[in-house]
Amino acid sequence: MKRFVIIAIAALLSVSAFAAENYVEVSGRAEREITPNEIFLSIVLKENESKASVDINEQKMQMIKALKAAGIDVEKSLKMSDVSAMALKRKNSLKMLSFQLKLSSPAQVLAVYDALDGLNVSQISISKVSHTDLDKFKSEVRKEAMQNARDVASQLAEAVGQSIGACVYINDPNRDVSSRTFNSDIAMCLPPKSAAVEPASESMPIEFKKIELSYSVYAKFELNR
Repeated sequence: MKRFVIIAIAALLSVSAFAAENYVEVSGRAEREITPNEIFLSIVLKENESKASVDINEQKMQMIKALKAAGIDVEKSLKMSDVSAMALKRKNSLKMLSFQLKLSSPAQVLAVYDALDGLNVSQISISKVSHTDLDKFKSEVRKEAMQNARDVASQLAEAVGQSIGACVYINDPNRDVSSRTFNSDIAMCLPPKSAAVEPASESMPIEFKKIELSYSVYAKFELNR
């Protein structure tokens, strides 16, 4: 009797092991390109040792006035960066100020460049680009990758006269779906006020690369006979 029970258990384990291996393992991938609608500029003002240097606070007021004239909502879009990290002090007066300006289009970027071109602005650079619905797009791309994995598994099963059942395993190796969003080479530095430059719209055209979202998953689906 004991021998019969042992044989029955061994047979059951063999069937279970066979069933566990009766699956198809596939990978799924999804990609999407998104046009950014959030562009963050870094603006730096400096006061040097020269007697002809414009006071740092006067530079700030001139910058704000120029931005408003260009149609920028300064109260909403302009923020000062961390003063403790970005400001140098001498005789209790700030010698450098850094700002972050949030814009929504390349046209606004060009407008800002033109507006600040004649001022004592030391540097303007594009720090990052994003989209207001980026998290939603990431979630959608993730789901599309899983749907792609299921479609691939179904196609492979049909090729051998079978169908897929439940998904028994999912491996998500991605921490984030977003890749490089812009080319850092498009960072802009304003020339000295005395330098002869062409209008920004002609000499420095700006074309943003789209935000590239890419996601991969690995999954196992049961095979139905």
